[in-house]
Amino acid sequence: MAERAYHYTDIAHLPYILDAGHIRRSRHIMAKVRADVPSGIVWFSTHHRADPSTASFNNGGATPRVRLCVPQGITLDWREACRKAGWSEPDIELTAHRGRRCGARVDAWRGVPAPVPIAGIEDVHVLRPGGVWRPMPEPIFRVAGDIAVLAFEGVIYGIRRHVIPGVGTTAYTVREESERAPGDAAMLRRWLQEVAA
Repeated sequence: MAERAYHYTDIAHLPYILDAGHIRRSRHIMAKVRADVPSGIVWFSTHHRADPSTASFNNGGATPRVRLCVPQGITLDWREACRKAGWSEPDIELTAHRGRRCGARVDAWRGVPAPVPIAGIEDVHVLRPGGVWRPMPEPIFRVAGDIAVLAFEGVIYGIRRHVIPGVGTTAYTVREESERAPGDAAMLRRWLQEVAA
């Protein structure tokens, strides 16, 4: 099997990626403080367990972690990808510094300076208890605006995407309904009705 690179994300983002038909670029590292920044890149890592710099790594296990597997050959060294996206050398070095500070192996980082079509994804894995990555059965999903529903292996996730006022950052509210997490059924039913409408 050819070498792989992994885009780490979580259940909250997965239906929006599948619905869009591509993995979108992240924002530039300085996008919150400067208006004149170039586009971000789609981040990947060759580290097969996880990357501590990703938002999914730092979600405290609140939602299941997911990794999208692509052939490493479609990615570039992350510095090269950033340069192709128009990043300055100081911004590239700041990114490396922040990555190392949170424990990331920046030598394992890869990138693509454009959205990556989902047709290029070879596998989708979900992190199981005990830290084991397993292939994810094909999920059933539906997206209607900022509301999404995703189901696999008897678990239904209701997801609402919203912008945090005053910050501008997109956040995701996730509700899970299964035998393991009863109690969110009323909210999920309401979200399902909104998605079906």
